[in-house]
Amino acid sequence: MRLLITASLLAFSTATVAQSITELFCDETKKVIAEAQSQLPVQVDVATQWIGASAIYVGGKCHVNYGYFIDSESIIGITQRALKNRGADTSRQELVSYYASEEGSEDIKETMRADSKEYFAEALAIPNVQIRLRYDTSEPIRPFTIILKSE
Repeated sequence: MRLLITASLLAFSTATVAQSITELFCDETKKVIAEAQSQLPVQVDVATQWIGASAIYVGGKCHVNYGYFIDSESIIGITQRALKNRGADTSRQELVSYYASEEGSEDIKETMRADSKEYFAEALAIPNVQIRLRYDTSEPIRPFTIILKSE
């Protein structure tokens, strides 16, 4: 019986520490977002703007939401130059068709997912964190959402 009580207290204190770390992370994230709001939109790279964010701690979890805008013309230009440097002569229209397709849409989403997992690795090491990345776009790239969760 004593072992069961000790195990229960240990589980409770471990859960409490995890909750405290998650809540602290969420509070700090809210502060950073509040400070950044007046500077939005922020140019992240040649094709991407950070347009909004929020964080909320609910049910023991921190939900962080980021909004971005991707300029499709910039992506097409970057892709066209990269392909040309590799010796491929791809027309703008071929790239427009590719990015409008299901394959092109999934390709850019998976590229952004991989980059985001690396970028947010430290945040995702904290228990009970979910990061939702919403990408609004200009045509032909379709808007998409990526959800990353801590393990």
